[in-house]
Amino acid sequence: MRITTWAEYGVVCALNLAKRTDLGPVNGREIARQERLPADYVEQILLRLRRAGVITSTRGARGGYVLAKPASEISIRDVIHASELETFDLHCVSHPVEEERCSAAHSCSIRPVWVMLQFSEPTSHGVAMVLASTSLK
Repeated sequence: MRITTWAEYGVVCALNLAKRTDLGPVNGREIARQERLPADYVEQILLRLRRAGVITSTRGARGGYVLAKPASEISIRDVIHASELETFDLHCVSHPVEEERCSAAHSCSIRPVWVMLQFSEPTSHGVAMVLASTSLK
């Protein structure tokens, strides 16, 4: 398992919005400035979060982004999944050691563990449960 920059910055942006729910919409450049992140990267992450329904956007001079739901109803898992487009990178698929050894048909000892972490329901196992049960609040 690896947490990418997409996921890390996604969580940072979502937490920034969670801290300022009473202040109204904030634009991506302001979030980038406050968190000292690259503005273009933040805009791309916010687009992913919006498409996933984690945040909403408002256009106009006083527009920007806000959380789509109360912070207590948005899990870290939701944010990571929206930011990376999946919760866990299945190394067997993305970085196979050897094509034959890492294929789905081969009986690799560790593959079932990675598959479980990637696709398990939030209530099933360790990391997925922690991420699903930790809200932005």
